[in-house]
Amino acid sequence: LYVALRNRGVQKILVEGSLEPGIYDLTLAERFAPLDSSAEGFRTWARFYLTGASYWGVDWSQVVYYFEQVYPALPNLKDGTGMTATERFRIGAIEYAVQLANAGDFCAAQEYMDQAMSLTSDPEVQPTQQWIADECYDIEHPPKRETETPEVTQTPTPTPEGTATEPTVEPTTDTPVP
Repeated sequence: LYVALRNRGVQKILVEGSLEPGIYDLTLAERFAPLDSSAEGFRTWARFYLTGASYWGVDWSQVVYYFEQVYPALPNLKDGTGMTATERFRIGAIEYAVQLANAGDFCAAQEYMDQAMSLTSDPEVQPTQQWIADECYDIEHPPKRETETPEVTQTPTPTPEGTATEPTVEPTTDTPVP
């Protein structure tokens, strides 16, 4: 029974995209014997996927956080919607980048936008990506402003011949004399 539940759970998670039923089958299998590391890993990734998906459209930073962990390990893990972990991360990163840009944090937004666009180029998102990159560049490389310095003109002051004296310094009691 253990082997049947374990294999069915892994099958549901990896092939069918039925993450919750797969997790349930693995939990039932665990009642008979400890899960092997592969099955335990699949269950963990499925839980992360479901947690990330629960934040979808609500908190993009959490979506990015969870799918950033899932997609490198199981890029094609999907749920009943058919969206892979990679696609969820990509969309989440774009939405989070736009959110950061709207808050004025253009350089952090550029990092997420670049990550998303490195997965799949999207011509509809490229103008937004360019705007964010330009704004970040302007922040990191502000235009040099010319500071106005008043023009200094020196007018020589005539001194009568022979009246120039050198200043003398008289020692005080506080200053030691060499």
